[in-house]
Amino acid sequence: MEQGATIGLALFSAGMVYGLYLLSEWVASGFIELPFVMLDMVAFTAIVLGLQTLFSAFS
Repeated sequence: MEQGATIGLALFSAGMVYGLYLLSEWVASGFIELPFVMLDMVAFTAIVLGLQTLFSAFS
């Protein structure tokens, strides 16, 4: 149980950090069009997989 929760939390945290980095890049560019859609999908996929893993560790 603890391993699943740790893996899920690590995956969620990595996705959040990466997503916040992409957000800061977008803000620094002056809110122009988002050129990195594939990178956004990677970040949010990591967030969702992390949450799924974290919650399934307790069931």
